[in-house]
Amino acid sequence: QTALATQNYRAALALADAALREENEANPNFASTLNGLRALALFGLKDHAQATGLLGDFLNQSRPRAADALLLARQLRLLGVPTQARMVYEHACTVDPLNQAALAELVRLDAEAGDRARLAGNLPKLLRLRKPSRAALEETLLCLDQPGDSALREQIRDALRRASATPAP
Repeated sequence: QTALATQNYRAALALADAALREENEANPNFASTLNGLRALALFGLKDHAQATGLLGDFLNQSRPRAADALLLARQLRLLGVPTQARMVYEHACTVDPLNQAALAELVRLDAEAGDRARLAGNLPKLLRLRKPSRAALEETLLCLDQPGDSALREQIRDALRRASATPAP
């Protein structure tokens, strides 16, 4: 992760490859996590074909850890591959429909991309959760600037009003 953070993608790939060759039977998620790290390194090296295959390996694991999925998706966004980040967030939401962090990021991506159809599907899911992220709602509201967005804007405003009316614990 340090090599990835410093954008030393070749070193990150070499370290992940070496770790993958070791015996890792004690942790069944380890190989999947390493495939996620390898995918990040390859996206950084602009080898999108191989990176996409490794990302598929990560997603095909029955249930990747939520923290691993969120970290991977955030890094994918930073690397400028939002479509792949969206795949990871969608997978995290499919595996755990109550994963509020993943759903909030999915809503942000939908709003930033201007994907009103997906936003109309994902926003109500986020609003049904216990306490949706105020920041995600406010950022999404700023992106909804089309005349046809009035229903979505009103849903967000209602949620923000309810959150403001709720006293702090």
